Amino acid sequence: MSAEPQVNLTFPLSVDSTILSSFTSCPRKFYYEFLLKRVPEGKSIDLHAGGCFALGLEIARNAFYVENLTQDEAIARAWVHMVKEWGEYTEPEDHPKSFLNMFGALCHYFDTYPMENDHFQPITIAGNRKAIEFTFAIPTAVRHPDTGEPILYSGRCDMVVEDREGEGGVIFALDDKTTKAMNANWADQWAMRGQFYGYVYACRAQGINAIGAVVRGISILKGSYKTAEATILFSDEQVEKWWLMINTKILRMVQAYSKYKELLACFEEEHLTQQPELTHIVAAAPWEMSYGDGCMAYFRPCSFTPLCTSSEPWEIYSDWDNRVWDPLAKDPTGKSEDRFLAAGPLELPDELHALLWR
Repeated sequence: MSAEPQVNLTFPLSVDSTILSSFTSCPRKFYYEFLLKRVPEGKSIDLHAGGCFALGLEIARNAFYVENLTQDEAIARAWVHMVKEWGEYTEPEDHPKSFLNMFGALCHYFDTYPMENDHFQPITIAGNRKAIEFTFAIPTAVRHPDTGEPILYSGRCDMVVEDREGEGGVIFALDDKTTKAMNANWADQWAMRGQFYGYVYACRAQGINAIGAVVRGISILKGSYKTAEATILFSDEQVEKWWLMINTKILRMVQAYSKYKELLACFEEEHLTQQPELTHIVAAAPWEMSYGDGCMAYFRPCSFTPLCTSSEPWEIYSDWDNRVWDPLAKDPTGKSEDRFLAAGPLELPDELHALLWR
């Protein structure tokens, strides 16, 4: 196995809650996943199954609310699109998120929350469009390090809804979550989830007075399902404080990226020509590793642990998948390309240590 001849980092034009969460938990993970654009081979079952389920919800809701089909007709249409979306993907053996289980979860969801009687109904925006798959891209105060344009904060909310119980007229951002297990504390995890602050901020930025978020979860086990719902209210102060913090985090990301470019410029070109693997060390240097909670999630090691524990991580990720993340796409990984080619072992010159640790 041989290392790639060069590193071509591109700073994202648009960031979302996934990118920011990665940077917050571990800047080095953010570097590998969203700047170097490398992930372990094979698509995550959670990402694939969750995306298929989300597509089914969107298709069914549009069929019901926009085209006035019955709920059974809407679910039948969702089936067709989910089959196509799932394709030839094969889930890990004995994994509960099989295609049939995911479609069963969709049916269970609409049994629990029938669209005709659901007290959360999608609002109408932009004249006559239902707010299903509400997409946004908001300029931040931070300039892109390469283009000079404002970096965008982007996302996709499943629905913006009006609560028609009681007096009605109260607006929420609604998001659906799939999971394998749902314990008694499931609802407690969302109160500080930046994703939902972003949805509410985006609504308010477009003149929609959303007061909070509704999170609906469905656990998917083999042949059984369980649903839960959580409502979170956000004050103006909370949302503005979140927006300030988002801009601060993005600024830190840009500063680390600028440090990488500074290190690269300081390093003599002849060294990079003779030993191109050194570029990988220079590129990774500004991005701190967590050495803590970021190294373990959902009771299993971070998938980037093999890189962080290796003295030559480029020898590992040269065979990993090249993945592009598009925050506004229904499938954010849909634009991914084939992996890069690779070459050459590393001999680290002594002067590099002083350069990186000065």
